[in-house]
Amino acid sequence: MKLQILALTMTTLLLSCEKEDKPVQYQYTNLNDTSVYYNHPVELDLDKDGEMDFLASTQLIGTSTGDHIQFRISSVFRNRILLQEEETPSMMNNDAIISNNDQPPYTWTAIGSAIIVERIIPLNIADAYWDGVWKNQTSKFLPVQLVKQDGKIYNCWIRISFSNDAQSKIILHDAAFCKTASLLIKAGQH
Repeated sequence: MKLQILALTMTTLLLSCEKEDKPVQYQYTNLNDTSVYYNHPVELDLDKDGEMDFLASTQLIGTSTGDHIQFRISSVFRNRILLQEEETPSMMNNDAIISNNDQPPYTWTAIGSAIIVERIIPLNIADAYWDGVWKNQTSKFLPVQLVKQDGKIYNCWIRISFSNDAQSKIILHDAAFCKTASLLIKAGQH
């Protein structure tokens, strides 16, 4: 009987001990404040596997009422961007939670393209103006996901600013992804 009580006590102690969690590992990329401006796209390889994951670029769209120069981040292959309708991206502050779940009104969109900011140039050029969620913003985070061939999802962020100086541009500061699939991360965490 004493042996059974001792065995039960030891089993209880072993089961109640918490396993030591391994520290979460991130792949951090310093993008060195790379500028994306008209006709100067930038390829992003967040996991450094030699394949482009996202493309930062501009797109010129002509309409009967004028032109639009859109500054975009586009996902490549299966990768995703957290978007609302009309290609409006989620813009997060530092420490905002990035998870695998949709965050209404935003949904994870594969092969999506986020309009970071756009210059709208009506027929009367003097009336041109800027529009978009990143207009007048600095150091905000775009939540993105890498989706691997095996279906595993890795949460990531890209830190972006908008600059309307002599050469209008978006600035790519840095990016990171969590090396553990499906793990919640915070924007800016690395």
